[in-house]
Parts: sequence; structure tokens; C-alpha cells
Amino acid sequence: MDYLEVKVSKSKAILLLISSLAFVVFGIFLIIKADVFSNNPDYEQAIMGGITTVLFVAVFYVGIKKFNQQEAQLILNDKGFFFDPKDSEYGFIEWSRITGLFEETIKFDKFLFIKIENPEVLIANEKNRAKRNMMKLNLKTHGTPISVSEIGLNMDYKTLKNEIKRFHQKYSI
Repeated sequence: MDYLEVKVSKSKAILLLISSLAFVVFGIFLIIKADVFSNNPDYEQAIMGGITTVLFVAVFYVGIKKFNQQEAQLILNDKGFFFDPKDSEYGFIEWSRITGLFEETIKFDKFLFIKIENPEVLIANEKNRAKRNMMKLNLKTHGTPISVSEIGLNMDYKTLKNEIKRFHQKYSI
């Protein structure tokens, strides 16, 4: 049986943790020392510091979650693939449902977009509202709800793209 698991990159998760922690510290500094940055009593910097702190505490939480994740983020086999199998409701996509693959670069990051039959059904089955909204946005802007990138994965983009294409060519009937 042809099988490939792609897990989370621990080094990328550590980099996310360090950078988000730096922004949390910076946000707290903006809150505490707002008067240093502004002569105005309206505390714009304190508000920005609060927003920065809250945002990057959430990013730090995601980084911790990813760092501790043992499960694969992407699983390819002879029947199809799972993308984010633990956190996703839509689960398994059969190779026969894929109608096309194309890539785009978005702000220096390469993405492989996977076109599928009946993408609306996939979106409707997603229970997580944030993921569902991202899938809708992907469908509207790129014509498909599914995109794959090396960001956070323990595999470079070229290898990832080639493996997905190899599986698709070999097993799509």
C-alpha cells in the first residue's frame, strides 16, 4: 500500500512560538509605556498594545498546540488524502473527486490548490465556522476550497507538490 504521512515541523512551530512571544512582550510594553510613545492622552498605543497582546497570545496558543501535535497534518494513500485529519470535519477526499491541481504564489509562499467536484458539499460539511469561512474565501478567490502549503509542515514545497501529483496521477481513475 502506497502511504505518506506529513507531520508538523517542530522547528517551524518553535519559530512561531518565539516570534509570537516577542510580539506579546512588545504589546505589553506598549500598554505599560504608552505615554513614552505619545504626547496625546488618548492612549492609542495602549489600545494597539492590547490588540497586539491579545492577537499574539492566540498565535502563541496555536503554536503550542502545533508543537505538541503528534498526528500527521496530511496523509496520502492509494484511495485519497486527509488534510488536517484531527482538526477538520471534511476529512477524506478521494483521488477521483479531484478535477485539477494548480499552484499560486501568495506573498512569497507557494500554495497548491486542489480543485474538486462539488466543493459546496465539502464546505457545508465543515463544522468549524472559521475554517468554513476560509474555505468559502478560497472557493471565491481561487475556485477551490482546498489549498496545501509547506507552511508548518515538515516537508519542502517542491517535494510536497510532487508527492501529491504522483499520488493523484497514479490513483485517480
